[in-house]
Parts: sequence; C-alpha cells; structure tokens
Amino acid sequence: MTTINELKEILQAEAELAEALVKVMAEKQQAIVRFEGEELARTTRREEELVKPIQDLERERIRYTSEIGASLAPRAVGTSVEPLKIRDLVQYLNTKDARQLSGVAARLHQAVEQITNINEQNKILLKHSLHFVQETLRVVTSGHTKQLIDQRI
Repeated sequence: MTTINELKEILQAEAELAEALVKVMAEKQQAIVRFEGEELARTTRREEELVKPIQDLERERIRYTSEIGASLAPRAVGTSVEPLKIRDLVQYLNTKDARQLSGVAARLHQAVEQITNINEQNKILLKHSLHFVQETLRVVTSGHTKQLIDQRI
C-alpha cells in the first residue's frame, strides 16, 4: 500500500469518526435542552471516546502529509512549522489521487464545521442553563433579595 492510499484511509476514518461525533453532539444538545442529566453524562462520555481516536488520526494525517509533501515537493515543505495542508499537497498528485484526497478532505472539513457550530450552540445553551441554576439557587438561599411579585400590580 502506498503512502497516498494510507493517507486516504486515515482521512476516511477521521471523517467517519467526526461524523459520528456530530451525531453524538446533537444528542448531547437535546439532553441539554431537555435537562436530562443521565443522557448528558452518557453523551459526554461518548464524545470523549470519539475525540481520542480523532486526535490520534490527526497526528497520523499530519505525519503522512509531511512525508508525502517532502517526497513529492521538498520545496513545498521547506522549513515550515505548520503542517502541509491537503489542498497544498494535491497540486503535486495525479488527478485521480488529488480528486480522491480532496473529496475525503472536504467531507472531513464539513464535519469539523458542523462540530464547531454545534459546540457554539451548546456553549450558549450551557450558559443559559448555568444562569438558570444560579438564579434558582439564589432564590432558594439567603442570596434572595428581590421580591417575587411586584406589589404594585
């Protein structure tokens, strides 16, 4: 198996895991909205289980991309600190490999965008939930100083 094919497999696996993570994150979002503590804990554990292999694949992808880039276009890699991006690498590959790598990379990119969007949404939901809990605790503890009903009505 060539390094290009190994890179394709890594990208494919990373995209599949990222898509699975999107589904779990959507379930987590529903657990947050519905205040389902057990479901939230379960989905959080599942997220953690998916993130580790994604991180491992990411390291492998960077390593393969660097190796391929160094062998095909040493000047493209140079002394750059940043890893070589797929879009930069494909310009040195034959059309078939470039198309396949680009397709899988686009799929991964789309899943990562979905993950980012869901994370931002969940961040807002969690902020609101925290505020709700804080205000509820404030009402039932000595921190309560406001009237619950406006007497002027």
